[in-house]
Amino acid sequence: MATELEKLGEERRLIFENVANGVPTEQIMVAFRRSEADVMREVEFVARKIREYRFKRRLPPLACGTIKEIRWNRPALLDTVAKLGPRYLSSSLELPTIYIGDLGDPAVLAEARHRAGQGINI
Repeated sequence: MATELEKLGEERRLIFENVANGVPTEQIMVAFRRSEADVMREVEFVARKIREYRFKRRLPPLACGTIKEIRWNRPALLDTVAKLGPRYLSSSLELPTIYIGDLGDPAVLAEARHRAGQGINI
């Protein structure tokens, strides 16, 4: 018998998979009895758990900060989320902020130069 936390983790996975597969948000809202804000909050949470999982296992990062990025990277994201158990998806984030920056962005390069100048590992 699944616990409440496992049910929450499984619902989060299903919501993310539906969004990634292009199911309209309104349909997801009805199916899971959630508001649009709740659906988007769950999608964002699962995306952050995916980034955390990939970071901890030294896998290449995947952009998944927007619906467009999620749909663009759908196959790899769905493959990763399939590896995450319901308990993992219902637990809090261990690494709350993982930033993926574009190395071609001048602001990111300036930040890296600044950190390197201070002797901080980047």
